[in-house]
Amino acid sequence: METPVLQKQSLANFLNKSDKFLEQNLGAKKSEFVSNLLALSDSNKELLQCDNTELMKCALNATALNLPLNKNLGYAYVIAYKDWKTQEVHPQFQMGYKGFIQLAIRS
Repeated sequence: METPVLQKQSLANFLNKSDKFLEQNLGAKKSEFVSNLLALSDSNKELLQCDNTELMKCALNATALNLPLNKNLGYAYVIAYKDWKTQEVHPQFQMGYKGFIQLAIRS
């Protein structure tokens, strides 16, 4: 008996279903958050393999710190790491040096 293979939901569909949650937590920043996250994942094929909820959590970390997720700016990054045992890809939020400077200026 074969087990059915579950198709991974696209990030755009996942964000559409999470619309109410994003509206409650981000308010006016929701559209910027969604467009930045979609652009980030489209530019990196490893991030497309990650779980959508984990990817959204990493992006919410950057938004909570009020740091742009655009990798060209160097404030914050979401990097995909592959687990060598399970071969699963997991995203991780990392601040760039400009992000640390920005937070120091604000404090």
